[in-house]
Amino acid sequence: PGSIKQTGSLKQAAVYTTAGVAMPVTGQSAKVAPMPGVQQVAYVAPDNPALLAAPGQPEQHASGPRGEIERLIEKYSALYEVPVELVRHVVNRESTFNPKAYNHGHWGLMQIKHATARGMGY
Repeated sequence: PGSIKQTGSLKQAAVYTTAGVAMPVTGQSAKVAPMPGVQQVAYVAPDNPALLAAPGQPEQHASGPRGEIERLIEKYSALYEVPVELVRHVVNRESTFNPKAYNHGHWGLMQIKHATARGMGY
Protein backbone atom coordinates (compact mmCIF):
# COMPACT_ATOMS: atom_id res chain seq x y z
CA PRO A 1 0.00 0.00 0.00
CA GLY A 2 0.95 3.67 0.26
CA SER A 3 3.35 5.24 2.68
CA ILE A 4 2.87 7.80 5.45
CA LYS A 5 5.34 10.67 5.76
CA GLN A 6 6.13 12.46 9.00
CA THR A 7 5.91 16.27 8.89
CA GLY A 8 7.36 18.84 11.28
CA SER A 9 4.05 19.14 13.12
CA LEU A 10 3.83 15.45 13.99
CA LYS A 11 5.68 13.35 16.56
CA GLN A 12 6.20 9.66 16.24
CA ALA A 13 3.71 7.55 18.16
CA ALA A 14 2.47 4.08 17.37
CA VAL A 15 -1.13 3.77 16.25
CA TYR A 16 -2.72 0.34 16.50
CA THR A 17 -6.01 -0.80 15.09
CA THR A 18 -8.25 -3.58 16.27
CA ALA A 19 -11.82 -4.18 15.13
CA GLY A 20 -11.68 -1.00 13.05
CA VAL A 21 -10.75 1.29 15.96
CA ALA A 22 -7.46 3.21 15.84
CA MET A 23 -5.80 3.83 19.20
CA PRO A 24 -2.79 6.13 19.61
CA VAL A 25 -0.19 4.71 21.94
CA THR A 26 2.80 6.50 23.46
CA GLY A 27 5.49 5.13 25.72
CA GLN A 28 4.38 7.52 28.45
CA SER A 29 0.72 6.53 28.54
CA ALA A 30 0.63 2.81 27.77
CA LYS A 31 2.73 -0.23 27.07
CA VAL A 32 1.41 -2.53 24.40
CA ALA A 33 2.46 -6.13 24.14
CA PRO A 34 2.33 -7.73 20.69
CA MET A 35 -1.11 -9.19 20.12
CA PRO A 36 -2.20 -11.70 17.48
CA GLY A 37 -4.27 -10.07 14.77
CA VAL A 38 -3.18 -6.52 15.64
CA GLN A 39 -1.04 -4.74 13.10
CA GLN A 40 0.78 -1.43 13.50
CA VAL A 41 -0.56 0.81 10.74
CA ALA A 42 0.91 4.28 11.26
CA TYR A 43 3.17 6.55 13.28
CA VAL A 44 1.41 9.86 13.85
CA ALA A 45 0.44 12.10 16.75
CA PRO A 46 0.10 15.85 17.22
CA ASP A 47 2.89 17.82 18.94
CA ASN A 48 0.37 18.79 21.62
CA PRO A 49 -0.85 15.62 23.43
CA ALA A 50 -3.81 17.60 24.80
CA LEU A 51 -5.31 17.40 21.31
CA LEU A 52 -5.86 13.68 21.92
CA ALA A 53 -7.82 14.31 25.13
CA ALA A 54 -11.57 13.88 25.30
CA PRO A 55 -13.54 17.12 24.95
CA GLY A 56 -14.46 18.97 28.12
CA GLN A 57 -17.87 19.62 29.55
CA PRO A 58 -20.32 21.34 27.19
CA GLU A 59 -21.08 25.00 27.75
CA GLN A 60 -23.58 25.66 30.49
CA HIS A 61 -26.44 27.95 29.46
CA ALA A 62 -28.26 29.54 32.38
CA SER A 63 -31.19 30.93 30.42
CA GLY A 64 -33.20 30.39 27.26
CA PRO A 65 -34.27 27.07 25.77
CA ARG A 66 -30.86 25.42 26.28
CA GLY A 67 -30.91 26.39 29.96
CA GLU A 68 -34.32 24.76 30.39
CA ILE A 69 -33.08 21.61 28.65
CA GLU A 70 -30.05 21.51 30.96
CA ARG A 71 -32.35 21.76 34.00
CA LEU A 72 -34.52 18.92 32.64
CA ILE A 73 -31.45 16.77 32.01
CA GLU A 74 -30.30 17.29 35.59
CA LYS A 75 -33.79 16.62 37.01
CA TYR A 76 -34.46 13.40 35.11
CA SER A 77 -30.88 12.13 35.44
CA ALA A 78 -31.33 12.28 39.20
CA LEU A 79 -34.84 10.80 39.07
CA TYR A 80 -33.75 7.78 37.01
CA GLU A 81 -30.30 7.57 38.66
CA VAL A 82 -28.44 7.95 35.37
CA PRO A 83 -25.20 9.97 35.19
CA VAL A 84 -26.00 13.50 34.03
CA GLU A 85 -22.99 13.51 31.68
CA LEU A 86 -24.28 10.38 29.95
CA VAL A 87 -27.71 11.91 29.39
CA ARG A 88 -26.17 15.18 28.19
CA HIS A 89 -23.97 13.31 25.68
CA VAL A 90 -26.91 11.23 24.40
CA VAL A 91 -29.04 14.38 23.98
CA ASN A 92 -26.24 16.11 22.12
CA ARG A 93 -25.59 13.10 19.88
CA GLU A 94 -29.22 12.22 19.13
CA SER A 95 -30.84 15.64 18.71
CA THR A 96 -28.20 18.35 19.22
CA PHE A 97 -30.45 19.67 22.02
CA ASN A 98 -33.45 20.07 19.68
CA PRO A 99 -36.59 19.01 21.62
CA LYS A 100 -38.61 18.91 18.36
CA ALA A 101 -36.26 16.42 16.68
CA TYR A 102 -38.01 13.56 14.86
CA ASN A 103 -36.40 10.79 12.82
CA HIS A 104 -38.15 7.63 11.60
CA GLY A 105 -40.39 7.13 14.63
CA HIS A 106 -37.89 8.44 17.17
CA TRP A 107 -38.87 11.59 19.05
CA GLY A 108 -37.36 14.37 21.10
CA LEU A 109 -34.07 15.09 22.77
CA MET A 110 -33.00 11.47 23.20
CA GLN A 111 -34.79 10.11 20.10
CA ILE A 112 -36.90 7.63 22.07
CA LYS A 113 -39.60 5.60 20.34
CA HIS A 114 -43.21 6.27 21.33
CA ALA A 115 -43.63 2.66 22.53
CA THR A 116 -40.60 3.00 24.82
CA ALA A 117 -41.95 6.21 26.37
CA ARG A 118 -45.37 4.59 26.80
CA GLY A 119 -43.75 1.60 28.50
CA MET A 120 -42.14 4.02 30.97
CA GLY A 121 -45.52 5.56 31.80
CA TYR A 122 -45.45 8.62 29.53
